[in-house]
Amino acid sequence: MAFNFKHRQTVRQNVKRIATEQLDSAISLLSGKKRGVRREESVHDVRKSIKKTRALLRMVRPELGVFFQDENVRLRDVGRQLSELRDAAATIAALGSLRQRPNGSALKKDLAPVRRYLGLQKRQLEERTVARKLLPHLAVELRKTRQSIRHLPLKTDGFKAIADGLEQTFRDGREALAAAQNSSAIEDYHEWRKRVKDHWYHVRLLNRLWGDVMSGYEQSLKELEDALGEDINLSRLEEQVQGLASQDGRRVPVTTLHRAVGSASHELRDRALEIGAKVYAEKPREFIRQLRRLWKAW
Repeated sequence: MAFNFKHRQTVRQNVKRIATEQLDSAISLLSGKKRGVRREESVHDVRKSIKKTRALLRMVRPELGVFFQDENVRLRDVGRQLSELRDAAATIAALGSLRQRPNGSALKKDLAPVRRYLGLQKRQLEERTVARKLLPHLAVELRKTRQSIRHLPLKTDGFKAIADGLEQTFRDGREALAAAQNSSAIEDYHEWRKRVKDHWYHVRLLNRLWGDVMSGYEQSLKELEDALGEDINLSRLEEQVQGLASQDGRRVPVTTLHRAVGSASHELRDRALEIGAKVYAEKPREFIRQLRRLWKAW
């Protein structure tokens, strides 16, 4: 399932092919047709497919009009209904990453009650998901988008079809970087991560244009997205622990965790801002001019 444009296909053909492949994969996972895949992995992969499809449609958004609005909302809503499950797994992973950091071994005993609580919460979420038959219902919603993709209202071809979408996504990322840098609010860092992920997916879609020319750029985007994601997961972890402390403050080392999260978050944000300054160094129009030259050569 290649997540990139093929040379011999028009932009419309590429968008339809990739969207269909991503949706088919997600539908198969939600319907339980893929054997041997754990539910946690299924949810993670479904959410990735949804995010890829939304980013793909955002690349050609200017010409799609109402079609984009309708399908983007449907995909967003499906993803949100899976977010609680995914966040539960990500929070446990964030706790594990804290324990891998310098002096993290000292936290192991203190945070053992937190690990047990998070594991129990995750299992309860999974049981409720099965009881509500949520996953098959979401597969039905994705089939609606898959059907709509057959009638994709995209007429323009060539770089012109994707230029405006690429530029807007890059511009949104630069603006989100500035907002996060100025406010330091977790909400702004979360918004920046979403825009980084869109841009990263766009770069991946076009990776055959440049071969090794921009491989370092793509890797920087991945490292940036990873740093922002880890920071957000640590924030969710701290929220969860504060909630647990309100139930039984004697058993939960809130202060210890707060110090550990604060130190890790500071390092992650410094790294993200350093990488972000390089990724978004060019002005949007110059970035698009560079891509247009590569497209023509391709």
